[in-house]
Amino acid sequence: MKTDKEYPATHSMWTAWFAIDIDGNVAIMECDDNGPAPIEAPKDETSDSLLLETLTDSENRIKYTDEQLLLMMKSSITPKEYTRDDYNFENIWGNICQINPEKLPLLKEAAAQNSENVLICLSENLNLWYVSFSIPHYLDNSGDSRYRPTKERVEENKNAKRLYKKIFDDSVFNRMVDLSWPLGYDNEVEIMDGRIQKSDSPLTLYFQQYDYRQPSERMHTLPDNLSVKESQLSENLRTKAIRLPLRFSEHDKIQIGEFVASNYMDSNDDWMVDGQRATIAKLPDGNYYFIGNGCLFNPIPMEESFDSHETKFIPYYKDYSAEYRINGKRGFLKYGTGPFVKAGSLEVYEPKDTDRTEKIESGND
Repeated sequence: MKTDKEYPATHSMWTAWFAIDIDGNVAIMECDDNGPAPIEAPKDETSDSLLLETLTDSENRIKYTDEQLLLMMKSSITPKEYTRDDYNFENIWGNICQINPEKLPLLKEAAAQNSENVLICLSENLNLWYVSFSIPHYLDNSGDSRYRPTKERVEENKNAKRLYKKIFDDSVFNRMVDLSWPLGYDNEVEIMDGRIQKSDSPLTLYFQQYDYRQPSERMHTLPDNLSVKESQLSENLRTKAIRLPLRFSEHDKIQIGEFVASNYMDSNDDWMVDGQRATIAKLPDGNYYFIGNGCLFNPIPMEESFDSHETKFIPYYKDYSAEYRINGKRGFLKYGTGPFVKAGSLEVYEPKDTDRTEKIESGND
C-alpha cells in the first residue's frame, strides 16, 4: 500500500478551495461540516468568500474576461427591483453593478463615506464595477463608547444614506447582481432574485454534501470558452490551488480524498489500515473503499481490506464500543450495547438474541 505522512484530524471542516485540472481549468470545491477537506486547504473559507477575493483581493485576483463577467451578470436585476420591500439604503451589499459612466463622480463620492467601502472597476468596456457600501457607524445605546450615538455620528450616517439613495434616484446603476453564493442550496428556486446562480459561475463548482461518504458533485456544466483558466489566476492563487490529475468535464463526481491527503470529521468509520489512519467512503464508481484520513494512500476496496490487510476499528467517540461482527458483517455497537452500525453505512441495526455476534479485539480476526 502506497502511504504518505499522517496528519492529525481537524475539527471544523466547512471550507472551500481552488482546484485545477490537467487542462488548466479552474474549479471551486466546497465541503460541508464533515469534510473531506484537503489538509492544505484554507480553513473557514466558503465558495462565495473565494469568489469575492477573486474580484477584490490584489493577491487573489482573477483576470476575468468580459464574457465571464457577463455570465456572472446573467441573473442581475434593475435597481428598482433591488430596492423593493422598504429598502432602507443603509447598505449596498457586495454587488457587481453595471453603471452609467457619466454618474461615476457620484458613485465615488458615496464610496468616500466609509473607509471600509469598496469600489473596484472590473471592466471599463462593460462599465462593470464591484460595489460594497455601508454606513460609517454602527450605533448602539447599550453604553459601549465605541458604538454610542453622537450627533456627529448620526449626521454622518444620515449623509451616507442620503448619497446611497441618490445613487438609485439618479439612475447610477443599470443592472446589479448580489454575489452571495449559496452553493449548498439544493434548489435554484430557493435563491432570491438578483443573486448569482450556480449556473452563472465561470468557475466549475463542486459541492460535498453533509454525508462525507459520498463524492462531491459538479453543480453545473460550463462551456470551455467560458471556463476560467489557470493563466488567469494570480501567482498566489496558482500556488495554493489543489491540482487534480483529471478533467472536470469528464467527472461529475470527485472523491477528493482519493487524490489529496484530506481530513474527515466525525466519520464514525475511523480505522487503522496497515498502520495508517483511514475512513470508509464511496468513490464515483459507487463502491466503498478505505481511503486515508489525514494521510494519502491508494484506495482499497472495503471487503478486500477486511480480507487481506491489517484493519482495525478506532472508536471515535467514547460512546462507541470496540469493533464487532454481526452475522458476518463488520461494524461497531453504539453506546456499547447497540444499535449496530455496519462499516461503510449510515444504517443501524438492533441486534437480536439469535444473531451471531463476535467482538473483534484487534485487527483482522
